[in-house]
Amino acid sequence: MIIELRKAKRARSAKCMTDNQVANNRLLAAVQWVAKARSDDTTRMIITYLHVSKTGDIAATDGCRLHKATVDTDKLTSGLYRVLKTGAIMWLDKMPDDTGKYPDYDQVIPKTMEQEETIENNKHNEILFAACVAASKASGGGIYNAGYMDQAIPSDKFSGKITFRGTDNLSPIVVQHDIGTAVIMPLRTW
Repeated sequence: MIIELRKAKRARSAKCMTDNQVANNRLLAAVQWVAKARSDDTTRMIITYLHVSKTGDIAATDGCRLHKATVDTDKLTSGLYRVLKTGAIMWLDKMPDDTGKYPDYDQVIPKTMEQEETIENNKHNEILFAACVAASKASGGGIYNAGYMDQAIPSDKFSGKITFRGTDNLSPIVVQHDIGTAVIMPLRTW
């Protein structure tokens, strides 16, 4: 079964979007953001899919990072989805229930983090630098993949608050914002 997600546009005669259109756009934004963390390693096929849990969590991982968003929708039932097309329109193909077991991604999200840094209301070109600095501060000097950090930031139009939580320079950094939570493993420095 193929599911198409397309951005809803408000009608010219209406001044605002309906609740259904807003929910649809939130779902599309969440799926687009989560899909950035999918693996392209065909030897580990299960992590090339998106996982949708019964509680509404959408998650993807490539083994070095994780993106997780929680959405309230009836468009996506729990299970695994193959992404057929990304961009302004997304096509998702629901995989059979016996495809395999997705990794328990909740285990990699640290439960306690000692340090926190927050940035807000920046333009995207400024936010990536600020994000890298905040991640390093929150982790006590950790070094993280800048490309992963860039993709953990929702979009170039984002102007909200992003929180970075960490423990030390050998632990993952947790990036939280209004779309979801990203976990990025540190780069090895030896």
